[in-house]
Amino acid sequence: MDLRSGNAPRTVTQIDKVGSFRGDVSPAGAFDMAGNAREWCADWFGEKYYKQLAADSNGATRNPTGPKASGGTNMRVVKGGDPDWLVWARTGVVQSERAKDLGFRCILKLKQPG
Repeated sequence: MDLRSGNAPRTVTQIDKVGSFRGDVSPAGAFDMAGNAREWCADWFGEKYYKQLAADSNGATRNPTGPKASGGTNMRVVKGGDPDWLVWARTGVVQSERAKDLGFRCILKLKQPG
C-alpha cells in the first residue's frame, strides 16, 4: 500500500508534513483536513455552548463563535484530532497548553465576487 496515495489509514496523533496525502483535498480545495494535528480556534470554549446553540436554532447555525467570554476557565476551542476522525469534534483546552499534535491553520478570508 502506498502511504502517500491519500487513501492509506492514519493513526491517532500521527503527524505528517503538509501535503503528504495527495488525496486529502476537500471539495472546496482545502488540503490536509482529515486527521493530523488538532487545531486551535479563536473561540472561547463553553462546555454546553454548542448543544444549547443547536437546540435554540434547530441545528441551523453557521460558523458559531463560542461564548463571548471564557467564563473564568481560560479555555479555547480545539478541533480535530479525534480518535474516530469526527470532523465536528470540539474540546476545550487551557490556552497556555502546549502539545506536539496541537497547532493552528491559517485562514484567509476572501471577498465575495460582485
